[in-house]
Amino acid sequence: MRPVSCLADIFRAESDALAARNAYVFQDQAITYGELATDSNSFANAFIAAGIQTNDRIAVMDKNSGEFPKLFGGALKARSTLVPLNFRLAREEVEFILQDSGAKFL
Repeated sequence: MRPVSCLADIFRAESDALAARNAYVFQDQAITYGELATDSNSFANAFIAAGIQTNDRIAVMDKNSGEFPKLFGGALKARSTLVPLNFRLAREEVEFILQDSGAKFL
């Protein structure tokens, strides 16, 4: 096993070891660890291409979706932090969370 220096290392190791197994099911759609790894890599690359750097915070507002674990994995791999926002929050609450979290991207 490779040395673990961050949470993304655990994510990668599990994805490699369990590539063909289901990672999660969302609304009857099963996503394997291999698919999760591939899709989260795509998000990580997109985050980095957008200028996200280590320890940056990325705010995400969405309804419950099967994309969230992929976004979370992508943020981990980009060594950043995901700040989930509930789409039902009032504008003032969203503004407070964005300001308090220091999110640089939405």
